[in-house]
Formats: sequence, structure tokens, C-alpha cells
Amino acid sequence: MDPDVLGFSGYKEQTSDMGSVELFVEDLVARWRLENERNRVYLTGDEALWSRTWELPVSGPVAWDYMTAPDKRTLWNPDITGFVLQTPGRVSTGSVNHCMHGPDVIIEHVADWRPFQYFTVDYPMGDGDDAPYMRMTYVFDERVKPPTMTIRIGGGGAGFDTWWAEASPQQLGALERNAGILLDLWEETEDPAD
Repeated sequence: MDPDVLGFSGYKEQTSDMGSVELFVEDLVARWRLENERNRVYLTGDEALWSRTWELPVSGPVAWDYMTAPDKRTLWNPDITGFVLQTPGRVSTGSVNHCMHGPDVIIEHVADWRPFQYFTVDYPMGDGDDAPYMRMTYVFDERVKPPTMTIRIGGGGAGFDTWWAEASPQQLGALERNAGILLDLWEETEDPAD
């Protein structure tokens, strides 16, 4: 690590057992500002081809956990037979996951990750810069009572409109089925926020 490139400030600390130790510190205020100002990948209601909002019987963080934790995703989506985090460490913007649907692998790119507020994932359907992709933004809103979760779907790339016209009935049917399973699970979930 190059502390200058990372913008860390250096200082020395005297310890009783090791003597003088050189340390580096990151300005968390500047880091927070940078994080909040970076480009967001977020489908608005106007940009989405499809959007639906559900009232939640649980808090936003509990809903977030069910939507993002690999071990919980298989509880509400019977099509998923396995889920592998390809990017080491915590999930964040830039993470890549492999979602197993029987013998099929669906690649999931995390395009934006704002814990407990929203996350956006892209599903590429080919290689190349202009390959079609489906984009989904999941929004959790605790400012309203009861809290809500909104899912928005869009996409782009060459051939996406044709793919969506053919695939949307099956995609939306599976999404509605999975939402029903989720709502049933959430009704039985103890929420620490209660």
C-alpha cells in the first residue's frame, strides 16, 4: 500500500514495548464525502420498465438481509440452487456473484451498494461493451410506515428490448412468486426493531 496514493496521513507513536512506530491514518470525513458524491447507479421510477412496491412486515435492515445474504436468498427463490460470492470480502459496489439455477449460472454484478437504502445489480446476457443486460434496483424506505421495498427493472445494450419483450412474462411471474414467499417468511420473522 502506498499511503500517499491512498491519501493517508502519517504519524509516529511511541510505545513502551516497540519504541517508535510509524502509523498511517485515513481521513474518514473525506472518505465519507467521496463515498456520498461518487456516481450512483439507481433506476428511478421513470427509467424503469417495471416497478412494484410492497409494504414490509419487518424493518428495512431485516428485509435487506433477506434480499442480500447468500444463505437466505435460497429460502425465497426456489430457482436458486446455489450462490457463490466471487469477489472476496464483504459485498459492495463492484462485487461479482454467481447465482446457480440448476446447471445454469447467472452472473450478478453489484453496480451500486448503499446498505439499508438501496442496491442495484446488473445481469449481463453476453460479452462485450454493448451486450444486453438486465438491471434491477431494490429500494428500502423506512421513512414511511409501514416500511416499503420497491423493485425496479430496466436494462440496456443491443437486443435488450427484444429479450425483455419475450422474457418479461416469465421474469415477472417468478418475481411475484418470490415476493409472495418472502412476505410469508417475513411474517414469521422476529424483528429486533420491534
